[in-house]
Amino acid sequence: MRQRMHIDHFEPQAIRPDLKCKYTNLLYLCPACNSMKRDRILPDPCLIAVGECLRVYKDGSIKALNSQGELLIEVLELDQPLAKQRRRIFIGTILSLAENDWALFVEWMRYPENLPNLEDAQNKPPHNDKPEGVAQSFYQKKRRGELAEVY
Repeated sequence: MRQRMHIDHFEPQAIRPDLKCKYTNLLYLCPACNSMKRDRILPDPCLIAVGECLRVYKDGSIKALNSQGELLIEVLELDQPLAKQRRRIFIGTILSLAENDWALFVEWMRYPENLPNLEDAQNKPPHNDKPEGVAQSFYQKKRRGELAEVY
């Protein structure tokens, strides 16, 4: 079953209601991680790259590289058997596609065709705390020919 991503608050509304609609306090989370996070504060994904905190292996296992990674694993329960199994299946599928069916791999891993133009009035975030980021958006990178074919 397909589930939509959630928009969550980096600093929870229960702790910082004044940041409820602040653009830089919003982040994308899958429904499972959002339900595990609850009102806890995790490392800021704009300041700390997840790849610097965690190492994920082909067998689906995950290892913390530092204290932020340990916190992510603990709070989001990333080392649970079901999470490990799903990672292993997903990684195996993507690797198999990359090796055996490049066109299908690209279809799975490409950027969406309809990337939003954040300069367009319809897509412009109402309270953009990082206006300099618009020029570095995926839409603008694609327009300049700087966007890779796949993630």
